[in-house]
Amino acid sequence: MEKPRPAKSQLQKIYNQRYKTSFFIGEYFTGFNGLSSQLIFLAKKDTENKFVLDVGCGAGRLALLAAQFAKSVDAFDLNAKAIDLAKIVADCTTLKNVNFFVDNLETYRTAKKYDVIFYSETIEHVNNPLLSLKNLKRLLAPKGQIVITCPNFQNLRGYSYMSFLTLFKLLMSPSDRQEISPFQLQGWCRHNGLKVVTIAGALYERGWGNECVKDMIKRLPLAVRDSCLPQQVKNQIKYDGYDSWLKDSVLYTNELLKHLVKQNILKTRLDIAKFKFTRPNYLKDDKLWKRIKFYLRDGENKENLYHCVDYPWNLFGGNNIVIAEKV
Repeated sequence: MEKPRPAKSQLQKIYNQRYKTSFFIGEYFTGFNGLSSQLIFLAKKDTENKFVLDVGCGAGRLALLAAQFAKSVDAFDLNAKAIDLAKIVADCTTLKNVNFFVDNLETYRTAKKYDVIFYSETIEHVNNPLLSLKNLKRLLAPKGQIVITCPNFQNLRGYSYMSFLTLFKLLMSPSDRQEISPFQLQGWCRHNGLKVVTIAGALYERGWGNECVKDMIKRLPLAVRDSCLPQQVKNQIKYDGYDSWLKDSVLYTNELLKHLVKQNILKTRLDIAKFKFTRPNYLKDDKLWKRIKFYLRDGENKENLYHCVDYPWNLFGGNNIVIAEKV
């Protein structure tokens, strides 16, 4: 029996639980370290002195990175706990041009038109990606751009992930409603009259490197645990062989990554986070203060340094990045 995809109400419960506890102990943040800086690195010229919207902003890192260059940034998330955290994070900077609020793409209405809309790590969670892009297009100013990111499965991690999903109906991520390919994402943009101007790959270490191994070795047993497989079958599954194969495979894919870096096919981004930190009087928790600074120093922790815009290697990152322009 196939376990159904999570309903919207179930997704809300998942996000509520994540933001209720994990942020404070440092186990959960929206996105991956390095991805937000990667997006700003690619779109910095287009955000300078512009009106920006961040859809599904989570705890606010991407919105605040963009605010370093933008005229103003509006940022919303459907989860009130995430917005509460984003406001705390914002208070730890000197930035005053960011507006965090609770909303979602289905209900958000405004007369504003945005020059840049970030739609990062969100499209895979919506019921109707085509409709979501149509709604975002309405919010764009003429020649405005949407910057979209989502997980990519054309890599070592993805080949394992999709094999388990398609063969055994294991939900590898409890919050994802679809797994999106680079060509599929580009097609959705074109269908909505958006001209694709940049196609990039990011998080190559997650797709092909040691991060892939860590993720899948942790993820597979959880997917089996939560599946509808008979308990007897679950008890018989031995993970050692798969774990060993994955650890061996990454020895070769790490060599591939080194070669691509040496050939300047995978390019290193610059550090984007240049915040001036200011500790608000109400923030008494030293661990949280330290964690927030680490969270905001997205570009300084040396994780996920590489991106690629060179075809066809740009199609094989751990994440897709597509920048599309309103025409």
